[in-house]
Amino acid sequence: MKHKHVIPAVAGMTVLALASCFFLTYPIVGWTNRRGRRLTGAGFIGTLAGLCTVRWMPQEPLPCAFFVIGALCVSVAVSDKAEEILARKDDQRIVIDEWMGYLVSVALLPKTLVFWIAAFVLFRAVDIWKPLGIDRLARLPGGWGVVMDDVAAGILVNVCLRTMMSLRGA
Repeated sequence: MKHKHVIPAVAGMTVLALASCFFLTYPIVGWTNRRGRRLTGAGFIGTLAGLCTVRWMPQEPLPCAFFVIGALCVSVAVSDKAEEILARKDDQRIVIDEWMGYLVSVALLPKTLVFWIAAFVLFRAVDIWKPLGIDRLARLPGGWGVVMDDVAAGILVNVCLRTMMSLRGA
């Protein structure tokens, strides 16, 4: 059988396409910050993908919960396999985690451009800064470590936006 390696190769390319926002994070160029982490702008691409797809997230609580759980499962599985293929822990080309984190940051909030942009800016800041020990979640194994710090950042942003909303009396 001469085609026995075709299916794994296609599956691997599909994983890398999903993980990297259809290869938009290739090639990586950037600068190194004080912690020795390269700043590439790849996270911006993943968050932008979230902004572009958020309109498909249901507004009703139960469908939204199923949507977020499904997206989480896909993100963890894709990140896990992408790490294996790229042979590097949390490779910066993997941005499906930013997509996931952004979706969490706007889950069950009003579907308005103001909220979407506020969440975008806040999520990028929290994802870069990683306050409250969020960065420790990156130590989880495999895809869980790639995705959960972004999910935690998204939860923090969602809580901040809800707090601002309640302070405004909305």
